[in-house]
Parts: sequence; C-alpha cells; structure tokens
Amino acid sequence: MDVRLPDGTVIKNVPDGTTKAQLAQKLQAGGYDVGKLGLNAAPKAPEQPQEEAPLLDRLGRQAGLTGRALIEGGAELVGTFSDPIAGVVNELGGNMSSAKDVGRYVADSLNLPEAENSRERIVQDASKLLVGTGGIIKGAQTAGNVTTGAANGVVNNVATRPDLQAAGAVGAGVLGGEARESGAGPVGQGVAAVVGGLVAPATLSAGQSVVKNTANTARNVINPQRAVEQVDDVIRNAGVKIEILPESVRQSIRDDVTKALQSGDAIDPDAIRRLADYRALNMTPMRSNLTLNPADVTREQNLVKLSANSSDPVAQRLANNRNANNSMLINRLNELGAANADDPLVAGNRLINTLTQYDEASRQPIDQLYAAARATSGRSATLDPSAFTNQANDALDNALLGAKLPTDVRNKLNSIAKGETPLTVDVAEQLKTNIAALQRSSRDGAEKMALGLVRDALENTPLLEGQGQEAINAFGQARSANRAYMQMVEATPALKAVRDGIEPDKFVSKYITGQTATVKDLQSLRKVVDSNPEAMETVRGQILSHLKGRGVNGAADEVAKISQSSYNKALRDIGDAKLGIFFSPEEIETLKQIGRVSSYEQFQPSGSAVNNSNTAAAGFTALLDRVANSSVLRKIPIGGFVANEAQNVQVAKEARNAMSAPKALTVQRPRQQNRLLPLSTLLIPGSVTPAEE
Repeated sequence: MDVRLPDGTVIKNVPDGTTKAQLAQKLQAGGYDVGKLGLNAAPKAPEQPQEEAPLLDRLGRQAGLTGRALIEGGAELVGTFSDPIAGVVNELGGNMSSAKDVGRYVADSLNLPEAENSRERIVQDASKLLVGTGGIIKGAQTAGNVTTGAANGVVNNVATRPDLQAAGAVGAGVLGGEARESGAGPVGQGVAAVVGGLVAPATLSAGQSVVKNTANTARNVINPQRAVEQVDDVIRNAGVKIEILPESVRQSIRDDVTKALQSGDAIDPDAIRRLADYRALNMTPMRSNLTLNPADVTREQNLVKLSANSSDPVAQRLANNRNANNSMLINRLNELGAANADDPLVAGNRLINTLTQYDEASRQPIDQLYAAARATSGRSATLDPSAFTNQANDALDNALLGAKLPTDVRNKLNSIAKGETPLTVDVAEQLKTNIAALQRSSRDGAEKMALGLVRDALENTPLLEGQGQEAINAFGQARSANRAYMQMVEATPALKAVRDGIEPDKFVSKYITGQTATVKDLQSLRKVVDSNPEAMETVRGQILSHLKGRGVNGAADEVAKISQSSYNKALRDIGDAKLGIFFSPEEIETLKQIGRVSSYEQFQPSGSAVNNSNTAAAGFTALLDRVANSSVLRKIPIGGFVANEAQNVQVAKEARNAMSAPKALTVQRPRQQNRLLPLSTLLIPGSVTPAEE
C-alpha cells in the first residue's frame, strides 16, 4: 500500500499492517527527518553487542551493500538531470517519482541489504558518490572523442585526473555522512561534503608529489652518477653542448635543472639553452631572459625601473644586475683579445712589416737560382731570332691579338727580327721577366693573353748552334720557382698589396675585417702569418676590436652599452667560415653566446608593454610606487618613510622571484588546464539527508 504523510510525502509499497511507529523507525533508519514528515521520532534502541555472523554471510552482506550502492548511486546520477524535470511534472499535477526513490525501490525489490549502522551508512554515502562520479568521468571521456572547440575543452577538463575525482567523491561522501551522523542538518552536511570533496584530492595530490620527490631523492642517493647522467641528458636534449663547457658551468646548470625537475612540471628546453648561455658567460639571468614571455618581460622590465629608483641596496639588485650583465658582455670580448688590440694604423704597419719580411725571405732562394743561372757559361749563346719572331707573329695573328700587344714589346720584336737586338740566352731571360711583370700589372685580359703568346714563343725558341743549354736549364729552374711564388702572391691579396705598396691605415679594413676579404683570401693570409705568433694575435685582435667597436659604437668600456643589433650584424657579416680561420670552435661559440645573451637582455617582444617612458607601471608594486610618491602621504609624519620601506620590501621580494632560474625552466601551462572540476560537488545535493530532530 501507499502511505501519504501529513507533509504530502508519499511512501510507496508499505507492507500492510505496518504501524506508524514502525514506519517512523524504518524512515529514521534511512536518514529521513521523521519529525518534519509528521511522524514521531522513534526512540533509538541501544545497540546491543551481537554475535559476529559467519564469514560467508558477512561477504554476502558486503556484496549486497555494494550492489545497493551501485544501483542507488547510478540512480542519483540520473537524478541530477531527471529530478528537475520530475519536479516540474509534479508541480503541474503529475506524480513522477524521483530517481533516488526509484533506485531505492529497485534495490529493495532485489532484497538487497540496507546499511544498519553509522559506519555502513557513511560507506554507502561514499560509494554512491563514487559511482556517480565514475559515470560522469566515463561520459566525459567518451564525449572527448566526438566533441570539438569549447565543448571539447569542458569535457576534457571533467575527465582530467580520475584518481583525484575519485578521491573527491570519497571525501565528500565520508565527511557529509559523518556530519549527518553527528546530527548536522542539510546545510551542514552540504558544507562538510564540499570540504571533503576539495580537501581529499588536494591531500592525495600532495601525497603523490611527496612520494614522487621522495622516490627521486632515494634514487639519487642510491645511484648519484645515474642522476647526473639523467640531468645531463635533459640538458643535451635542449641542444646544449655540455661537454665543451667548464665543469663549474656544467655543475651550475645541473643544479638549476635538477631543482626544476623536482617541481614535477614539464621542462622548457629553450629556457635551458638560454640559461646555458648565461652560465657560460658567468652572468645572472632574470626569468624573462629565459622565458622570453611578453608578460614576464613587461613585469620585470618595469620592475627594473622601480629597482633603480629605490634607496634600498637589496631592492636595487635588479638594476645592478642588469648593469653587471652589460659589463660582463664587454669584459668577455676583452678577455678574448679585444682589450689588447692595437690601433688599426699600428696593426697595419705591423702586419705590413710581417708580410714584407715573408716576401723577402721567399724571394731569397729565387734570387739565388737566377744568380746561379747568370754565372753559367752559355749566357751569350744565340737563339734563332727568325724562329722566335715568326712563331710569335703567327700566334698573335691566329688569335687576332696583334693589336693588343704593347708598343714596347712590338718594337722589341721588330728589333730582334732586323738583327738590331741579338737574341742571346741572357736577353731572352730578361725579356721573359719584363713580359711577366707587364702581365701582372695589366688589367686588360686580351693584352695579358697577347703577352703570354710572346712569352710562349720565347720558351720554344731553339739555340742556333746547340750551345748554352746549361744556361737555359738554369734559368728555367729559376723561372719555375719564381712562377710558383708569384702564383701564391696572386692568391694572397694582402701580400700582393704589400708588394704593390698599400697604405697602412687601409690594410686592416680592406684585407681583414672588410667584406671584400673572402674566405680564400683570409686562408692565404693565415698561411703567411701562421709562423708568427705576434702577427696572428694582431689579426685576431683586429677582428675582436671590430666586433666590440660595432657593439659599443666606439664608447669607452666604463660607459659603454652594447647594442645587440649592431654586434650581431657585425658577427654575421664576418661569418663562421672566416672566424674559423683564426679562432677555435670554443671561442666562436663564446662570440655567439655574447650575441645571443645581449639579445635576451634587450628583448622586447610584440605583446609586451614595457614602460619605456618611465611613467607609472601597473600592478601592486607600481601602486606602492604611486603611494610612496604621494604628496598627501608625505605630509603625514613618517608616512613617506613607511611607504618607501613597504615598496622596498615588495621590490626586493619580486627581485628574488625574478632571479630564480629553476622556476623559469618549467613550462607555464594555462591555469584552466590545471583546475580540477570537483565532480562530487555536482552529486552532493542528492546525497544530503534531512537530519533527525
């Protein structure tokens, strides 16, 4: 039979013959407030110690309670969506049961046991919430595969961390049930359940972090070498050549990366790479230098301005660090050799002297060969003048180069043909030398070819009587040595310029740091000066001085501020290939690190709002700045002092955070992705039971 209570509540399927007291006792055991239902509260009978049931009976009972929790928990999940509809239907005169009542009816129909004591009722509460939460998570996971856009973000957020969602459900059920058993009303039960739903997953997450960190620490203690190798692998994967760094620098980077890894967050490889550049240069980065995040850049650049305006040495740390970093960039260039570089005029004279000495030393054995050739008998032996002039003229006519032959050489050919100039071995060698000189000085390609044809004819001219071959061979050997040397001179523009007579003040800019100097030209120059350490250092110094001068625009070190754009352009203009001729790979990497770090120091990305105008910045620190400089506050005794000190404390605090490298090495995730939606709170209203009066 159905029983309608004075407050309108309908109790269905009440066994015939059930008394009002029996009904009140049954409802009270189910957690209902029987006083509000119009029934007298049935007195609680003192719990009598009962003999423990057999094991199989206990297991069967627990299975039954589990089944009831599954049925009623699933029904309450459905009720989250269906009960509002039932409420509307009933308001319109219908008689639609709540999902919770349906679930209880199904469980009763299956004769499943009910919770009989406080412990079982609390466990049932937690179990039902756990079932409902699991259903929602499963649905969200399924929906995540078919939804897109904002909807996909919502369902993915719901499905995040099912372990924490389960902990929230259990926590909400346990605390809510404990509150009910302690006599709390619906509001008290609801508050307790919400607290349990939030505290339990937070506690679980914290415990997991502790366990993870403890396990990591234990592994590091057991196998410290393996721990170092793992950190080094992270650093290498970021693109850092850790092997070429000094041990002190490697250890510094390891310490920062180790602390970052302990946070459990993902590591940003780009931030590690930037940190390595700073550590290699013995510089201290700010967070924004490593993240290059527009928000970080804005906040910290504006903070630097407040730091510079502070009277507190601790608060001034950021401004002082920025200045120290700029000085360190210049110092590293000086340490590489820029500080000892000569004036370009002095350097030009030194290098010209070096090349002149090289030229004289190289020509000495050639001159000795020529002297030996002149000392041989047969210098006066006569060559066949007709064979020479005929071969020369035929070659010029065939190549259509007769008009390109210089007048002096043409006159000499005519003089030999007429017999006015005897063609001896000595005369022929002198003529070859003069023709070679004309070829080197000529800028006309056709003229050079014409002179070459005449010289070839001289080389092929035979002796008239077969005498003087010894002299010809000796001169040939001398000419061969001279030809090889002159080819090397032609391939070394700097050496050729010295032989031709270049001004010292133009030498460095044209043949070392200028863009007209090719890689091949510098390689040839390196071969010439390689055996002269002083000359090598002079060349290196001029390159470093050139880079530094472009970076600081010629300013003195104590007031210079390096310009990353000018420095990096000068570095690119020279290029790795040219630098590699005079510098080691480690030195080239240092030059590049200087360029990269100077860029990080001066980086202002699109989207940042750096306060270059020095007007008031935004944020709490800036608010303190405006308060500290308020004319009204300064009229109050010690008001200005208090405000200034408060600002100094805040700036010092933010400075410490800004200069914490490990915090900057982790990836910043959007906050909404980290916010866990406590699903148990959606199901709490269905689990709250009116308290007994």
